[in-house]
Amino acid sequence: MLLDKSTFLGSIARWTSGAALVATIGCTGNVLGDGDGASPGPGPGAAGSGGGTTGVGGGADGSSAAGSGLITTLDCSNRVIDPGPSPMRLLSRAQYLATVRDLAGDVPDIEQALGDTVDASAFGLVQPHVTQVELENFQKAADAIAKLIAGTPATLNMVAPCEAGKVPADCAKSTVQSFGERAYRAPVTDAADIDRHVQLFNVGAATSYQYGIEMLLRGMLQSPRFLYRVEIGTG
Repeated sequence: MLLDKSTFLGSIARWTSGAALVATIGCTGNVLGDGDGASPGPGPGAAGSGGGTTGVGGGADGSSAAGSGLITTLDCSNRVIDPGPSPMRLLSRAQYLATVRDLAGDVPDIEQALGDTVDASAFGLVQPHVTQVELENFQKAADAIAKLIAGTPATLNMVAPCEAGKVPADCAKSTVQSFGERAYRAPVTDAADIDRHVQLFNVGAATSYQYGIEMLLRGMLQSPRFLYRVEIGTG
């Protein structure tokens, strides 16, 4: 979480000296005094002059003391931050249902199709695997969602629009990217990855465009990339 300027300055004021802050966060910086090198006093002082955001310390009697303790520069470029591993977390039941509503609107009987899969208490807990019964329930739910989208013209046009005369496979590629970015909570840009998705579409497209999209969505909604919240960092 990034601190805004006022919050950051307020946190600085809670320290007895700028040097202590710099040492604590592992950064290097310059601390500016007011001429005589004295440290901020411990007294209460007035707001803004007795330990406020300006850093000027108040004396024991509330008067201003010398030594502002202001940090003029702060360099954290050499600090190495290791957040540790990021585990995969299975969507809780509430998260799953909320995501489905965002992607497809109201899906009748979705809760029954989902069965007892993923209790709400699972939120935030590491769920590295699911049972066979849960997998079957996820499949039933995915089938119901995909069938609803493909079978409802207005929803199909919203999720997977394809203008007359356009190559259906190209429409499917666009769907993989647009729907996939929302379902997977991350952009889908790799060409090979997109082509793998389109292969699912091609299987159903031999029957119709609608059935091709249904097959595509069935696969996407059973993917670990949809069922799990995955955080992938950068170098």
